[in-house]
Amino acid sequence: MAVGGLLHAEKTRQLRLKYACKPVASLAFVALGTANLWRSDAPTTLDVCLCVGLVLGAVGDVCLMLPGARWFLAGLIGFLLGHVAYAAGFFGAAPPSTALVLPALSGALLVVALLWRWWRHLGSKRFPVVAYAGTIVMMVTAAWGLARAGTDRGWWCFVAATLFALSDVAVLRERFVERSFANKAWGLPTYYAAQLLLAASIG
Repeated sequence: MAVGGLLHAEKTRQLRLKYACKPVASLAFVALGTANLWRSDAPTTLDVCLCVGLVLGAVGDVCLMLPGARWFLAGLIGFLLGHVAYAAGFFGAAPPSTALVLPALSGALLVVALLWRWWRHLGSKRFPVVAYAGTIVMMVTAAWGLARAGTDRGWWCFVAATLFALSDVAVLRERFVERSFANKAWGLPTYYAAQLLLAASIG
């Protein structure tokens, strides 16, 4: 419901409604993840890392909601640290191996192609965006490694990581290339779906 309200706010440009709905939508996945962690009899390192990543994601959401380049950079850092937490959890549950080299290179090539296309739009934010994109590749690769371990949880985490990466494309396109509701229309649902999947996998 909060995500639907957020989409309506973005489409109609109702700033107050956006400020009301976005924190609620973010609080929902934090609350779900925290509740699952609390109910778990023996939480794993992956569970804790996922919960930390969810909180950092919520912080990033609030920062990106506010106007100004500094808030955007703060939000980017929040999400970057969240992805590091996710990757640490994934790698901790399924240590990296040579089998991940090809997926990592494939992801890196996709990112290079995308950044090459948008390079002139990035301006002074090129270095932070490149660092963030590299972290995304690491996180998705780590999730793939967890999926290869053969557990249902691993596959859910990989799907969530992929959705997260897609939502980040929408954020970058909205910020640097073309402001359009279309970016929000597919970027926001994929983002919140990713976070809810990760929260649901805890415990």
